[in-house]
Amino acid sequence: MTHAAPDLAEQEAAKAYEKARACYNNLMLNESKQKIRANWETCIGQFAAIARDYAETEKGPDALYTEAKLYRLLAGVSHNKEDATEAYNLYNSFTKHYRKSRYNDDALYQMATIKLYTFGDERKAKRLLIQIIRWDPDGDRVRDAKNLLADIRAGKVKAPPQESLKPQGAILQKTPKPINEIATVTPPVSAATPSPEKKTPKF
Repeated sequence: MTHAAPDLAEQEAAKAYEKARACYNNLMLNESKQKIRANWETCIGQFAAIARDYAETEKGPDALYTEAKLYRLLAGVSHNKEDATEAYNLYNSFTKHYRKSRYNDDALYQMATIKLYTFGDERKAKRLLIQIIRWDPDGDRVRDAKNLLADIRAGKVKAPPQESLKPQGAILQKTPKPINEIATVTPPVSAATPSPEKKTPKF
């Protein structure tokens, strides 16, 4: 009886995660759906609910990381700094609650790229990259962190010009692959604005 509740929570979390994952994959493979903010918010909401209600289950950290990732991708589409800030805050929450996770260095790296490429904050980006190197010297993100840190110090990295929020939405030029396991993303690419559609909520 003492194990019934935890086991049930794990089952419920796994079921909810599969549904959220299907939402994610469907969105990533459909550029027309990526044009509508509500579709992003639907998937984000599903992962957010798992991260909130099943934080202590096996799927809790995966859900929180993917919620952050979706905001990161959304920021690349909407060019809205608020979305980038939300992604940063969620990654930061991940590093605080799941410090021992194998994705901790990935979250720190994403935080560094957001600070660097979206907000032009080289000082904070360098601190985060150094944190990655110190956290796990043998980690799989150490080489990336060292390379980016060296480029910043050498003045080879410049934040791209900021684009204003596209009122009618935008599509990703490169469609991310479906997730088989939690993956990281690169700095946002530029986007093109499609023609508006009637009676459809946009960014």
